Amino acid sequence: MIQDTGFEEFSQALKNQKFLQAISLDFSECHHLTRKGICCLGQIFKNLAFLERMSLSFNKCPNMNDLGMRYFFPTLKKLSSSLKYFRLEIQECPQITDFGLNYVSQGLETMVLLQNVGLNFGQCEKITNTGLEILGQGLKKLKSLRSIDLDLSSCKNIQDTGLQKFAQILPKMRALQNIKLNFSFNMKITNKGIEHIDEGLKKLASFQDFHLEFELHFLYMIKYTNEAQINLRETLFLTHI
Repeated sequence: MIQDTGFEEFSQALKNQKFLQAISLDFSECHHLTRKGICCLGQIFKNLAFLERMSLSFNKCPNMNDLGMRYFFPTLKKLSSSLKYFRLEIQECPQITDFGLNYVSQGLETMVLLQNVGLNFGQCEKITNTGLEILGQGLKKLKSLRSIDLDLSSCKNIQDTGLQKFAQILPKMRALQNIKLNFSFNMKITNKGIEHIDEGLKKLASFQDFHLEFELHFLYMIKYTNEAQINLRETLFLTHI
């Protein structure tokens, strides 16, 4: 079982890997991980000036909370001139709230070269419409962003109004080409919420692919082109089952 002392040792081992270009770390189900361990982990990224790809997983870490995000994301500022791909998974961490997503959003804003972003907050039930809007506000500032993979499945407080706010931000992501949204098992989302997403997508001239997972694992794949946009309302008319 990895504890904070293990993170300190791990951080020291990576400290001299200055020319590392890609890193993928999975700490899922580390029940003894605390803010101290997260801070140690964050310190190593200050020295990785050539890092282009980062994937981090903290799924089912019961002690992962908003303060962990607050202390971790400022350490990523040193990667603002190199990082192009970033994926973060914090699925089924009950202490994560909209405040945590605010720290995530602020951290993303500093990574100006990011082209691909994946964020998984599935089953973080304290996240609300406000958190979704906050994420959108951070993502829209990434001028090179081409692809988003966002999972907020089983976040029971996400509603149509949250999708509306997020959809209003989409047209401001002018380089965006691909987006995947997972709102499965969010029972408060209705057809109205999907229509809001439709309106946002129609205003993206560069858009190509849209993948939506909604309710009981429905998967829809919509193609958008500059010549002719498909009417999403005709393709997605969903009802709860």
